[in-house]
Amino acid sequence: MGNSDEAPLADPTAGVRVLVVDDNRFAADALVEGLRYLGFDSSAAYDGSGAVAEAQRQKPQVAVVDIGLPDCDGYNLAQRLRALYGDLRVIGLSGYPEWGRDDEVFDCRLVKPVALTKLREAILG
Repeated sequence: MGNSDEAPLADPTAGVRVLVVDDNRFAADALVEGLRYLGFDSSAAYDGSGAVAEAQRQKPQVAVVDIGLPDCDGYNLAQRLRALYGDLRVIGLSGYPEWGRDDEVFDCRLVKPVALTKLREAILG
């Protein structure tokens, strides 16, 4: 039994707003539900224009962005979201194991399907 003077450990996921962007609605919604289960405040968008609108509403701290979207690519969307929210952490997702350009658009790159524990680590940085 712990000392009653000890403060409870803070949940690092509490209050962290995460925007998931993927044109595969099932994948996006599944990630949102998984992130909510882990304690994140998460929402989904299914294309670039929807992501910008949702970001304006939610003001996320982290965006998880699929690189292949119907109306723009994830690289351009990441840059656009960063222009709106300079300190935004952007995690890129792709179904291709060998992906990415030699640039600094994403803070982290993950391959789908991604384990929630790995995504949690990437979000918390």
